[in-house]
Amino acid sequence: MRAKFLPSLIWLFAATAFLYSCQKEDILLTPAATQPETFQVEEAFSGETGKIEEGILFGTPISYSKIGNQMVFQGDILLTQEQLSVNETPGAANGRTQGTGRSLQEYRWSNKIVYYTIDPDLPNQQRVKDAITHWQANSPIKFVLRTTQPDFVTFTTGSGCSSYVGKLGGEQYVFLALSCTTGNVIHEIGHTVGLWHEQTRVDRGKYIKILWNNISEGYEQNFSTYTELGSDGFDHGTLDFGSIMMYPSNAFSMNGKPTITKLDGSTFTAQRNALSAGDIAIIKVMYPVPVTTSTDLWNQYKAYIANKTIKGTGTGKKAEDNLKKFISMLDNARKQLDKKNTTAACAQLTNAQKHIHTGGKLKPDHFITGTNAGKVYELINQVKKKIGCK
Repeated sequence: MRAKFLPSLIWLFAATAFLYSCQKEDILLTPAATQPETFQVEEAFSGETGKIEEGILFGTPISYSKIGNQMVFQGDILLTQEQLSVNETPGAANGRTQGTGRSLQEYRWSNKIVYYTIDPDLPNQQRVKDAITHWQANSPIKFVLRTTQPDFVTFTTGSGCSSYVGKLGGEQYVFLALSCTTGNVIHEIGHTVGLWHEQTRVDRGKYIKILWNNISEGYEQNFSTYTELGSDGFDHGTLDFGSIMMYPSNAFSMNGKPTITKLDGSTFTAQRNALSAGDIAIIKVMYPVPVTTSTDLWNQYKAYIANKTIKGTGTGKKAEDNLKKFISMLDNARKQLDKKNTTAACAQLTNAQKHIHTGGKLKPDHFITGTNAGKVYELINQVKKKIGCK
């Protein structure tokens, strides 16, 4: 699961095994319907590639498809003229966690609320309602019918399944053809809240191969990484083959042969049933929930590492070593909690706090510093309060 036009402390990477424990939480997966064994990969205009044009997105040259008056890339992601006109550095503020998301904070929905309307002429509105129900059951994001709010999403009829990535400001759309399923709507909402396609991760070369010779002409841009496309984003954890944002092996094939394989050459399917554990984990990083467990603490902390708002003190190898020391302290605290040894866990957490530089003169026993170091200190306090530390 994955997240990108969202620029704040939302993306993170794991440094030790327990960093991924968020995926072991109990997750309520409640898809409204089961997809067929094969499904149509989302496209804004099914079967149409349009005219390939060049532009500048976040300061980087990109190629996109111009179909009618719409600018499309990655098949189902829509761009605005304003986005193509802005000259800024991609990913300036953050990185991402398991999954692939937008890192610019301005593209996230304030207070974790997406205001929406449903076009009364949209057929089969139940698929939208079911997709929203699924998102609300499995993420901290709430969907509220719009009254007078200025920023909102309208679900309306389109030629395919498509949406924009992140909050744009004002009214924006999720376009749905009659053939778009509940699973497709869940996927498009993923874009709306800031998720990129999973296979566009920058580190995908560790997990998959792109077979460019098998890709249908005009669809090559669908397989570029988000940085190659000029967009901001971040990667969290490892590539998630189960993500609802992932393409299947045969996506956009020109000859029936795979366009994506695992490194060993094997193929894989994709699903449009439900958000994966990875999808949910990255959303919780992008839209943080109150810290009540050590898992919450670690997810937040990893985000700060990824966007470089905390770092080890010193320079070079010393900074790396100090960061590792601090990570080890939190790791030990987590292990004590797993053993139900609250007293030892509290001691480990308190000890970790002594090594956080929150201001003033930097001391030799400070292991981490940075703009969010003080927040890490407070996050630890929240966990200590939750588990009953004295």
